[in-house]
Amino acid sequence: MALSVEWRVRDGADALLLVDSGATAVSEAPPDEGMLKSYLAVTGTADAWRAWGSWRPVVDRGRDPEEWGELVLSRADTGEIIAIDPELFWERVHRWFRSRGVDFGP
Repeated sequence: MALSVEWRVRDGADALLLVDSGATAVSEAPPDEGMLKSYLAVTGTADAWRAWGSWRPVVDRGRDPEEWGELVLSRADTGEIIAIDPELFWERVHRWFRSRGVDFGP
């Protein structure tokens, strides 16, 4: 079972997706500042992210992560970064944190 968590953006709306590629299952959590801080923390892992408790299974449409828009950042369940779009990453960090005078560090 290969788990990853993807931060995606479509039409200005952010989503965090818990992707289980082995089961072709996707769960979605609308992010907030605290969730994104945890997700961006170097020490974050899927166990911590699953504990957020706000994951909703996606049924029918939306099971393909690509349908959720552009990939900002993808992390393996161990916390390792799998993929990142640097420009989009810093744009979203600015939207969520820097524009409010907040650093995204833990």
